[in-house]
Amino acid sequence: AAAAAAAVVEELAAARAELERVRFQLESELDASRAELDRAKAELDLVHGQLVASRAELDLVGGEVECRVSAVEALLAEERRVSGRLRAAAEEAQNTRDQLFEEAHALQRQAATLREVARVKEADRVKAADAAQAAVAALAA
Repeated sequence: AAAAAAAVVEELAAARAELERVRFQLESELDASRAELDRAKAELDLVHGQLVASRAELDLVGGEVECRVSAVEALLAEERRVSGRLRAAAEEAQNTRDQLFEEAHALQRQAATLREVARVKEADRVKAADAAQAAVAALAA
């Protein structure tokens, strides 16, 4: 019985040694898993930090884009305002040109009329001078 008990004790010691080996292996694997989990968490924290920084940069760029869009819209509004003023000025210049053209034609017609009046008066003067000469000649004869 002592041999059987010694065999059981020896078996229990072997089982206990096996349990200690398995426990050590499991603790080692658990430590390795914890280390891997810590590395993954650190990597996740790094990625999260990069994401936060990217979001902040995106917000900044978005603000710049909004500012530039506002500036472009203001420039377009100014361009429309100036364009309207230029269009009005061009219309006014065209109207003034048309009016001056009409006035020039009226002055040309008036000048032609005055030339015709002057020609008729000159012809009448020549006739009167000829008549006066004829009258002087008739009186002298």
